[in-house]
Amino acid sequence: MAPRPSPLLFSLLLLLPLFSSPAAIGQSVPEYEVYAIEYISLPGLALSRFLPGADSSLTVDVSLMVWLIRDPDGRAVLVDTGYKPDAPNATNPAVEGYLRPDKAVAKLGISPEEISDIVLTHLQWDHVDGLSLFPNATIWVQREELEYYAARAWQEGGTVILTSDAVPLFANLESGVANATTFDAESDLAAYDRMRELASKPEWIIPGHDRAVFERFSSLGEGVARIR
Repeated sequence: MAPRPSPLLFSLLLLLPLFSSPAAIGQSVPEYEVYAIEYISLPGLALSRFLPGADSSLTVDVSLMVWLIRDPDGRAVLVDTGYKPDAPNATNPAVEGYLRPDKAVAKLGISPEEISDIVLTHLQWDHVDGLSLFPNATIWVQREELEYYAARAWQEGGTVILTSDAVPLFANLESGVANATTFDAESDLAAYDRMRELASKPEWIIPGHDRAVFERFSSLGEGVARIR
């Protein structure tokens, strides 16, 4: 009878494909070329902008850059697209020494049309404004990042508590005194504490009968206020 492998050996054989590198099991590893490409240098920025707690008198020269990846087949992948002052809604003007990102990439002999894919690290202006410069690229971005900037980033959001008669006036909350018509003041005050926990901001606990609501929040006309 042929010897049977031990349970330990059998387990190791099962795990081998999970932990072996491609080279270890006879497969070649593709080689990629990675380039950092500067399109503008910003001298003399406060170091504390990037390094909290740094001496306020210290400055640092920083680079704005994109990155190019070339695979063995010659495909050109761009990581981020840089800043483009004439992009729609751009708020940061061109400054001295600015080189448009597509021109910066051309230093490697690559035209904008040759960029096959763009990987966006995040959707901040100096990383995405140049998207239109690379017309043939497929764009890759994290789903959560896209969902955030497509919706939540453009509104304040949060939890507003509409109290109705539970809190008739701001003074009830501020003085910690329950509504005079309540049958259970202790329970009402416990509810006030819960409201404070749930509201995104203390001022977003809205009394049911206080005219000061129309003074504390943006007026959209007589007797109309937007809670924000």
